[in-house]
Amino acid sequence: MAEETVGELATFMPTPSGLLNVSSLYRGSALGDERFSLLVKHCLHRGNVESFHVDGGEVTSLSAPIIEKLVSYMPNLSVLHLTENKLGDVGVGNLVSALASNTTLRSVDLSNNGITDIGAISLATVLCKNKSIRSLTLSAAGPVIASPN
Repeated sequence: MAEETVGELATFMPTPSGLLNVSSLYRGSALGDERFSLLVKHCLHRGNVESFHVDGGEVTSLSAPIIEKLVSYMPNLSVLHLTENKLGDVGVGNLVSALASNTTLRSVDLSNNGITDIGAISLATVLCKNKSIRSLTLSAAGPVIASPN
């Protein structure tokens, strides 16, 4: 995907610190795994993303490896919101390994992703190791698991 068409997938808003807030333009319609992957690869190339929001983008567990790269290699990422997608427990399984070693994320929202008790337990376990995450939301009801910090 060419540089100019990546702008059709999301807005890239600069923050006062010079970092970027990325929000998908596909709310309510399917971004899908292929476009999501292109968007993440673009962000990884830029390297200065502070917040990443893809809500309702029809992102599935097939995108889990690229989400893992986003979390592992984005040094300034503090907010990751992937609500109303289709990650499920399989997608969460890949994300857990990246979250265990991440030290920059403060807020993770995985609401409405078809995550069962199995995925929730995996995420709760990683919170015992990751002290930087302050809020992990798994449902529309608000933060259901939060670290004590």
